[in-house]
Amino acid sequence: MRRVLVPTLALALLVAACGTDEPGAAPSDAPAPAAPSDDAPPEPDDAPAPDGPVATSGCDAVLRGLVVRLTAEEVLACPTGAVGVAPETATPSGLPDRTATFWLSAAGLGTTTGPATLNHPSSGASDGTRLVVADRFNNRVLVFTRLPDGPAVPDLVLGQPDGTSILPGDGLDEMNWPGAVELTPDGTLLVGDTENGRVLVWREFPTRTGQPADFAIAIDDAGAPMPSWPWGVWSDGERLVVTDTRAGRILVWEAFPTGPGDGPDHVTRQPAGVGTPRNITSDGRSFLIGDENGSQSSCWSDGGPPAPNAGRQSHVWRDRLPIGPPDGCVAGWFQGAAIDGGLLALGASGESVAWWSTFPVDEGSALTRAREDLPPPGQPGTPPPAGQAGPAGPPGAAATATHAYLGGDGGDVVVAGDRVYFIEYNGNRVTGWDGFDAATVTGRVPDLSVFDADPDVSTLLRDGIVQNPVPVMVGDRLVVSSDYDARLHVWEGVPGQPGVVADVLVQLGFQPWDNAAAGDDLLIAGRDTVMVWEDFAPDDEPSRRYLGRVGTVTVSDLRGVGWDGTHLAIADSAAGAVHVFAGLPGDGDVPVRSYAVERPGRLDLVDGTLLIAPQGPGGIRVVDVTTDAAPRELPIRTNLPMQARLLPIGLVVADTAFHRVLVYADVAAALAGAAPLVTLGDGGDRPRAAADGLFLPGAVAQAGPYLLVGEFKFSNRLLGFPLR
Repeated sequence: MRRVLVPTLALALLVAACGTDEPGAAPSDAPAPAAPSDDAPPEPDDAPAPDGPVATSGCDAVLRGLVVRLTAEEVLACPTGAVGVAPETATPSGLPDRTATFWLSAAGLGTTTGPATLNHPSSGASDGTRLVVADRFNNRVLVFTRLPDGPAVPDLVLGQPDGTSILPGDGLDEMNWPGAVELTPDGTLLVGDTENGRVLVWREFPTRTGQPADFAIAIDDAGAPMPSWPWGVWSDGERLVVTDTRAGRILVWEAFPTGPGDGPDHVTRQPAGVGTPRNITSDGRSFLIGDENGSQSSCWSDGGPPAPNAGRQSHVWRDRLPIGPPDGCVAGWFQGAAIDGGLLALGASGESVAWWSTFPVDEGSALTRAREDLPPPGQPGTPPPAGQAGPAGPPGAAATATHAYLGGDGGDVVVAGDRVYFIEYNGNRVTGWDGFDAATVTGRVPDLSVFDADPDVSTLLRDGIVQNPVPVMVGDRLVVSSDYDARLHVWEGVPGQPGVVADVLVQLGFQPWDNAAAGDDLLIAGRDTVMVWEDFAPDDEPSRRYLGRVGTVTVSDLRGVGWDGTHLAIADSAAGAVHVFAGLPGDGDVPVRSYAVERPGRLDLVDGTLLIAPQGPGGIRVVDVTTDAAPRELPIRTNLPMQARLLPIGLVVADTAFHRVLVYADVAAALAGAAPLVTLGDGGDRPRAAADGLFLPGAVAQAGPYLLVGEFKFSNRLLGFPLR
């Protein structure tokens, strides 16, 4: 038996799931509209490492569901002890059926294990007695009729008929990727049903599972220029404010609507400096709306360093409804709640909590923020890690802090009487404190955790869910890489039954965006790193590492790698270049081919034929790297396709923002303008996470009797469509 690799350098254990965006990179945005888009594609959910204690045992931490961060050169292989399942041996080569029958990285097709199983909680609300949580990827809202003070099972489930169903739908008793929830003082419940383009309204607080809403407010009916994306919802029972992220709109009702026909009094589209408005926070007088693509020239200083992503801004309307241009902004995308005259909020960048003692409405009040830029602290009762200073923060902040707040693209702060809950979207948990005190909350030690006894566990990681899965067959092994988790999930063969967790988890020190295989060779690439295993085994060290340079080429933003056993291809998106080498290059080797391609993404290379998917706008290109020919664009109508692969069944394209997968006989057929032989998924704007529907498919592979499709960012399923 091969050894388990233990890195020689210290492991930094992070006590929650990854954050929302890449360090120093553009954030994700909404999926593109139906027409081919010039918008940036969705980016990965991988943020700078949040704080946490030093791990004493790396594999114990990995298997427990904590996040382990290594240096770029390190690799940690952890056998999971999963019950062995005889691998699938069938290898049909016919076209795939349009309905999936197999899955990994999920509990089932349209099912989960129960009402207490979360998948990216995005928002919360309370009236001081009850707690409501939007369980976004599970297409439902969870209701506690009494405030939970520890692990608890929700009393009601809305959007589904029971506690295990999670299929999307558009009835008044169904939901599709719900985001914001709001509970007014008079007991009216509102849910931003994002992918249905509407806000659901219960006039009186629901009393049973599956209870339909009384009516729905169709945001598309308010003159939306494209299918709407209601993300943020706020109401005090008398007024209503909704953000439509896709169209950059803010909708305001000065009187609460009484039925579906009551349109907004004001619609502000793309006010100056506002890009994609998201969540809404208000103290009843002023409004703060988070934005991932803001463009105000400057924001009120909070006394700290510049935000790593300048587009992340929170716009402020002072002492008025959010109509017209904002009055200013604070740097960073925040989402939270008014409390004690100030604002308590989670940040989408940096994965921390922020507290303003006065609601930020100008330069002076913005400066009341108590910053929490802490270095990684030590475990309780232990000194900080070697070479690190001890924690520093607001007066009275706990010196042995352990918790990292993981909001991200969702997340919220809920004030429920004397209790405060944090809805941690990327942490996949709800944590809480009994009584609010700025020093206590920024001290990072929750008093309670609602969905798991351990507030630091990510149940997604613990249960084998793969974020942004990119599958590939390496010999007889199935390998799935994940940039979000900085991991490889390795099965010793194609699993013979669905839902089986990997046999080995390989923790990496960098985030692999793409992978490639030829025979038993495996290559993974991301950022400035390429790792190569010649004759791959999950518990072996890589045979080659390229850090910052491949041959004579300096790299910084690798989004694609291809290898056919003869040529190596790499795509550096920031440099706008694809380079091809003869074999695996040494330090002084120069590329034999280089192509200028705007923002190139994932690659596939088979017998000299190279496919280049775009990382941004544009189509899929093909080129024969054995000749001097220039790349040609395939005449396929796609919308931000993230991958194209030459598989035994043909040319397969993950048409990401059209929520479909296209299968062609071969490249020649696609170049000739032939129609696809098979289309998986519905296509169009509205995704549907079902057995016969797709939600942002980003990667494909042929594995045994299945075409595997990995979904990206807003879904974490890995589906198997049976081959005929």
